[in-house]
Amino acid sequence: MQQYNEDTIVEQLQDPLKCREAFAQVVAHYSEPLYWQIRKMVFSHDDADDLLQNTFLKAWNSIAYFRAEARLSTWLYRIAVNETITFLNKQRQQNHVPLEGEDLFLLDKLEADEWFDGNRLQKRLQEAILKLPEKQRLVFNMRYFDDMKYEEMSHILGTSVGALKASYHHAVRKVEEYLTSDYLTLLFYYSLKNKDIMEKDKDILKQVGRDTGMRVPDGYFEGFTSRMVSQLDNFEVVELEKPTVWQRVRPWLYMAAMFAGIALMVRLFVPEKKSSSVVAETEVSITNENVEDYLFYSNVDEYSVYEYLALGE
Repeated sequence: MQQYNEDTIVEQLQDPLKCREAFAQVVAHYSEPLYWQIRKMVFSHDDADDLLQNTFLKAWNSIAYFRAEARLSTWLYRIAVNETITFLNKQRQQNHVPLEGEDLFLLDKLEADEWFDGNRLQKRLQEAILKLPEKQRLVFNMRYFDDMKYEEMSHILGTSVGALKASYHHAVRKVEEYLTSDYLTLLFYYSLKNKDIMEKDKDILKQVGRDTGMRVPDGYFEGFTSRMVSQLDNFEVVELEKPTVWQRVRPWLYMAAMFAGIALMVRLFVPEKKSSSVVAETEVSITNENVEDYLFYSNVDEYSVYEYLALGE
């Protein structure tokens, strides 16, 4: 089997004569990690299979626009994440599932899937993960199950490393609390362990491990690559024309004009800053209760707060 070299692959993807063969190697190399990233969000094998196909088809149709400014893996993960989130949103709307009821809806799909054979503890772990906000679920799955580096996650999700670290550690705490809150789960957990270890080791999440209990049919990934490559014959490779000088300069001119317009509007419509004495009279005392009320009524999740604080530094 030909060894995968991403630098060589990226060069070949820009060559119309070599791009099909190169893309086949991309599918073979990335289909498994992308599948599991999708599957851990949608739970159903059939849904994950459809979304994986959509991910690669979208990548193939856009391959002419890939300029290696980001790593190929980052680009593919972004497509997969966007496809997954779009699918989950449509699924909620089509099945009239309220946001607060999505965990039960997806849990039912997990239990009904013929390619799930997890034990009670693995199922309980998925229940705990489903209690997390959607973005935090992504972060937890990438870090806990895939051991992905924060820097790579940052490029994929467009979020700062600091916000991702805070989100992950907060997610771990909530998942551990959920697992240990169930007495029957604890009994099952301790039944798997040596009695001497029971007294010393309190890290239940560490002992659960990274096995999700989700499976795939035998030979699935090999068969997927063949199916995916065969579909490429139905799509022509898009060759981009070399941009003219005007096409390259035009976006910058538009951007300059936009900023000039904004500056003019600010000068025309924004009043002058009031004196400090006037501002002091209008200051409002902010308490913890004010913050909690705002978060509750505005439906802002804790992950968004972490993200805002990290990016606002």
